Amino acid sequence: MKRTLLFLGLCLILLCGACNKDNTGDRISEKDINMENNQSKNTINQDIPTKDIDTAKKVNSSLLRNKIESDNLVTTAIDRSSSSELDITYTNETEYTLSYGKGYMLQLLNDGNWNDIPTLPGVGWKDIALNLEAGKSFEEVIDLKLLYGELKTGHYRIIKEMFTETSELDVIVEFEL
Repeated sequence: MKRTLLFLGLCLILLCGACNKDNTGDRISEKDINMENNQSKNTINQDIPTKDIDTAKKVNSSLLRNKIESDNLVTTAIDRSSSSELDITYTNETEYTLSYGKGYMLQLLNDGNWNDIPTLPGVGWKDIALNLEAGKSFEEVIDLKLLYGELKTGHYRIIKEMFTETSELDVIVEFEL
């Protein structure tokens, strides 16, 4: 009897967790930012497995950190509606469903080197996985001032990690402030 009740309790917990789904869209706003837990990365993983994805190209420059080019795996379009807000559209040009999260990394080009820009203290993102089906697009609006404060003039890039079941790729969008 105790085993049965324990089993039913665990099943109920799992079902409640599976039904708890966030369908609020892909706009990054204050509610998407975990202000208590900073989950942003400050280092770059140089090892990029490319079992399924051998080549890539991004509209604004290179797509992968190791600068693999061609095939247009993920294309991007960027619109700067203000000096502190970016509107980026990502399009999955592969035959695979890509997974991604709410977070990304911001870097500034300084003397030929890309330097990570830290978020404001206490800023992080919800740790959730979203899917981008083959041939589909999603739009992400990023409030730079909310996440990073005042940024100086320069050449920046946003790096967004995306994944297939066996591969990782970094979509890079460059822009000027």
